[in-house]
Amino acid sequence: MQSRKPLRAPTSMRATLMALVGTTHTGLWHMVRDPDVADFVRATHNHQFIHLKTKGVVERAPYGHVIAPAYMTLSLIPFLTRGQIPRGGNIAFLNYGFNKIRFTEGLPLNTKIRAQST
Repeated sequence: MQSRKPLRAPTSMRATLMALVGTTHTGLWHMVRDPDVADFVRATHNHQFIHLKTKGVVERAPYGHVIAPAYMTLSLIPFLTRGQIPRGGNIAFLNYGFNKIRFTEGLPLNTKIRAQST
């Protein structure tokens, strides 16, 4: 099997990204609404009662309300960070990954969220 060369950003893009290190970028607000959560739940087959507006969910839910799936929040990162990194002539960005992700609390429906990156 032939080994692949690691992907590398063009020199100009690397320089652009390096210039952004240490600066803070804040995205626009986005409302997490019930129809979006319902679509995500259907797409991922994550039909836990805590993600669906059903009878009795408030009484049974650990947070006392319906919450968005944690992976939905994670999947919104490309949308929430749109415009934070200058694209230049690049047509796409590849996800390099994350060092550590923890979901420390539930995200209630009809909550505004935004991304902040450094």
